[in-house]
Amino acid sequence: FTSTREILEGCSDIKMSSTWSNVPITCLAWVGHNHLLAGQGQVLLLLDDKGEVLDRLEVFRGSTLHGLVEDKREMGRWVVTGSKSCAVIKVKENKLCVDVEETVLSDWILHCLVLDTVYMLTAHNRLVMLDRDLSSRHSSIEAKSGPCILYSGMIVETDLDLPMVMAGTVTGEVLVWRSDTGEELHRLTGHDGVIFSVNYNNGTICSTSDDRSARVYKVTFTNMAKSEHRSIADWSTATATFMHSFHGHVARVFRSLLSNTTVMTVGEDGKVINWSLESGTMLRSCLANSGSAVWSLARV
Repeated sequence: FTSTREILEGCSDIKMSSTWSNVPITCLAWVGHNHLLAGQGQVLLLLDDKGEVLDRLEVFRGSTLHGLVEDKREMGRWVVTGSKSCAVIKVKENKLCVDVEETVLSDWILHCLVLDTVYMLTAHNRLVMLDRDLSSRHSSIEAKSGPCILYSGMIVETDLDLPMVMAGTVTGEVLVWRSDTGEELHRLTGHDGVIFSVNYNNGTICSTSDDRSARVYKVTFTNMAKSEHRSIADWSTATATFMHSFHGHVARVFRSLLSNTTVMTVGEDGKVINWSLESGTMLRSCLANSGSAVWSLARV
């Protein structure tokens, strides 16, 4: 008779790794036009444009990947986030490699922006600033409106290394605040449920919610000069006006993807819907994943 303990002790030198899994894709990002990064559980996949897996890398020990953010200062370098964990990986031709091992923060990470500083928006409406190698914490700032629980958010680049924060709360509001002072500039309302995602592109904000809707707001800047990244002063004098409310999903709306003329929404019902930003009408709707939930979108 051999005890379970004796069996386990005899297998102490055995290493196990996952070779296949069937779990949702929780984040996506294109690397150029020919490669796609996909987060699946704790594993990051590198795929070609035909969907063939070129490489796979287990990034975290227990956290599910939820964010992929490209380094604005170094090509091929990506910050990966999930739960309270973050790490840095590099894409080299058809291979993935770890540049900075998993680092664990004290709160859940909702969004990240990588400039000369690495900015992390956490679940209690706090912006944490880290070194580029994630080794040390510079400082952190909290919105002056006070701590609240977030379900989502986005850190928006400005013309300086001082971004804007768009925080999606559990109370159905989007709070837009300055990263230098914590001052709240805009409070976007209208949802009847928690905010699952906040997206921004070229003067348009889109929020999605568990109330089965998406809402679009237009940001009008007093400074008419066209710039890829607006200054914090521009944001301080801007106005945010409600444009459209989109109702086409029959379950929670998880993500949106904005272009200059359209917005695409996906969610728990498996629908992918394309909407006109000008008229607010539905342009196209299709069912993806055989009706299973769609968690992520990426722009080529």
